[in-house]
Amino acid sequence: PPFGSMTIVEWLTTLTDYVAVVEIASAEGALSDKSDWVITTYTASVVELLKDAKQPTPRADQQVSFRVSGGQVDLRGRRVRAETPWIREFRLGHRYLVFGHISSDGVLQVSQLTSYEILGQRLRSMADIGVGGKPANDAGDLAPTDAFALIRLAAARRPAAEGALSRSELTTAIT
Repeated sequence: PPFGSMTIVEWLTTLTDYVAVVEIASAEGALSDKSDWVITTYTASVVELLKDAKQPTPRADQQVSFRVSGGQVDLRGRRVRAETPWIREFRLGHRYLVFGHISSDGVLQVSQLTSYEILGQRLRSMADIGVGGKPANDAGDLAPTDAFALIRLAAARRPAAEGALSRSELTTAIT
């Protein structure tokens, strides 16, 4: 992996400008602009904001929305589903650790490739890509509380977004 001696969560923190624990509140699928795929807009409550390069003092009393590829939509009375087999969908009521980029127009961009479902005392990658059945962005045995502490330290070392990668650059770096 390209992150050397850092854990994956530290490395992702240095590459992105927004890191949070969120709980998914709603999901709404829609056709893409070209009407050839489904895009889902998720709205989530911020449980804990671990890094926000645009806001010096992290706050957890907000909601965020982000769009991701895939999901379902009803078309002419039929439910149409678009999915990528190696990507998990966000689920309502579940908590996730998300790493994202805030675009120049203020839109939060999140990818399942850099997101983790919080399952008790472990982080589960939202992407099942990699070698030997182990995701390339696997957090290993890192407990969520330990991951959050490492993220805070990494964010303190590099709080500004000037070096943050775009969503496409981050996707390329991770795969």
